[in-house]
Amino acid sequence: MSYIAQRGYVTLDFESKRVPMAGRRSFQVPAQRMRAISWHADGRIRRVSRDIFVQDIPEGISRVDEIADDWRAQPLPLDHAEVVAAVRELAPGADTTDPEWMLVALPGVDVEVNAKDESPLMSFALHVRAADKGAADAWVRRLLDRLGVRAFDPEHETGIFQP
Repeated sequence: MSYIAQRGYVTLDFESKRVPMAGRRSFQVPAQRMRAISWHADGRIRRVSRDIFVQDIPEGISRVDEIADDWRAQPLPLDHAEVVAAVRELAPGADTTDPEWMLVALPGVDVEVNAKDESPLMSFALHVRAADKGAADAWVRRLLDRLGVRAFDPEHETGIFQP
């Protein structure tokens, strides 16, 4: 993944076809939403940032390298309103003032849920920053289970989110 910052936005380009993301190869994210790794004074990582991409993933695969080259993602089996409702259900204190960019703050975990209000809904992203990776993974797992979807996790060795 590479990024280019310009005019208040950061464009994330995914150069690997291992993460097809509904045919999208890049996302534009407002620069103020980008947060780097946070460090303790002694050099230890305080909070790790990672992006998880929710979209249609073929049934039965456990690694992105198992996805056929000609596979094309289908729309998600839900709409934007269901994503908003699930976030509100699982994190009642979430800031959903902007339902396309919801902010979830939990102890040791911040998650930004970026879901465009589009039909059909092809994908959405979770921007996770956590001092407590276990708590972050547990919340993401509950959200994915509640919605009945899977997600790509470029940080995981398989490329698919697995807590």
